[in-house]
Amino acid sequence: MMFHSQFRRLFQGSAALWMAALPLLGHSLPSALPDRSKPFLAQLPPAADYRVPALQRDAGGNLWVGSWQGLVHLNANTGGTIARVNLPNLIIGSLAEDRVGRIWVGTYEGLKRIDPRSHEITAQNFSLPSNRVLSLLIDKRGYLLGRY
Repeated sequence: MMFHSQFRRLFQGSAALWMAALPLLGHSLPSALPDRSKPFLAQLPPAADYRVPALQRDAGGNLWVGSWQGLVHLNANTGGTIARVNLPNLIIGSLAEDRVGRIWVGTYEGLKRIDPRSHEITAQNFSLPSNRVLSLLIDKRGYLLGRY
């Protein structure tokens, strides 16, 4: 396992441990699963910037991966892709899930909301101090809080 200054995020799924580090995105699955007894670390091509600033577990136990190359919805247990969400701005800074299961995406060009079932994108045109949304949080009352 690699740990260094580029380690970004850690996520524990029911059957896998996910980590994001530059330039790696990887997971470790238990040996009980066939052909997955060893950790998987994908070395990403150096030509593109694959920073992963956001990992979000959804109500179904799956994983949303927000990177500087876009948004992907993954099965957290197998690593299989459920969907790639085509956002107008690929650079994602943050993710949050609200009480009804919608995924809020903070990009460098504003705030977007994703329906997790249809993967439909809704732009949220609020008057924000900055369009660069760096972090998101849903508080105990269900309000979306952000840092810009």
